[in-house]
Amino acid sequence: MAFTGLRLSTKKDWQRQSQSESEDDDMVGRKDLMPIVMSQVGNHFVPLVITMVGLPARGKTVLADKIQQYLNWTNHKAKVFCVSSYRRKHIESYSSHDLFRKENSEAAEIRQLSAQEAQDDATKWLQDGGDVAVSI
Repeated sequence: MAFTGLRLSTKKDWQRQSQSESEDDDMVGRKDLMPIVMSQVGNHFVPLVITMVGLPARGKTVLADKIQQYLNWTNHKAKVFCVSSYRRKHIESYSSHDLFRKENSEAAEIRQLSAQEAQDDATKWLQDGGDVAVSI
């Protein structure tokens, strides 16, 4: 059985779409705005947070590490903040998936505390001069 329901957009499709937009939307198709944006931002990042969410074992950590490596290679300060490492500091009594059951209120507090600690560390790191914080 062949999958035929999805067609990739081409540059020509995008140009057609941008030409057919209403005149009220003055941002679509305005290539003359790009130099203004680039002159204000330049080659410097403003502090940025990238948050990775998704199902377990789908490559979030690998992708976050690759993003960090690339940004550090291009002379931007990037750091990964992994909520699970903060969570592991707090758990000793859970050795199974019971930590993730929704009826387990004690574990929910641990998960919330871990997420808050990761967020606080990322915020502090960005305030101290970091460019990009990647949160998993």
